[in-house]
Amino acid sequence: RLVVFPSVPLLPGYEWHRIARMWRRPVVGELSMGFATRFGFKQLSKEANTTPGPLPGPMLDYAWKHFDHGTQRAILKLYRASPGEVLEAAGRNLGDIASPTLVLWPTADPYLGPEFGEAYAEALGDAELEMVEDTGHWPWLDRPELVQRAADFLRG
Repeated sequence: RLVVFPSVPLLPGYEWHRIARMWRRPVVGELSMGFATRFGFKQLSKEANTTPGPLPGPMLDYAWKHFDHGTQRAILKLYRASPGEVLEAAGRNLGDIASPTLVLWPTADPYLGPEFGEAYAEALGDAELEMVEDTGHWPWLDRPELVQRAADFLRG
């Protein structure tokens, strides 16, 4: 069994979001990572979820603690190694996955629109699509009960 939450689309037609486009550019990406601050991270978190305000303090602290140089380098490497055609090629065989799949996709993700949740469900074949209202890029933060929903599905 498989659960798909918002993830980089291994599908045709994806164009990186504005922050990712910045990270993909040599020098610009390094500068943006090098000058990143907890305050800036907090401000960006406001646009990624639908719950008003930034991420809660403890969650923001945890995420910021792990946004170290190693993580930053890994992000730059991943984003730069993954142009659209590479992502599309990686997803070419999604239909070969022969397990029941639940796609839990947010309706208000500023980076990965609902069309990608629909495309994942279609590409995976035997997939149930649930468009999760009033959730953003990290839908489990806006609606924590989604973690239980995913666990229940995985248990079958």
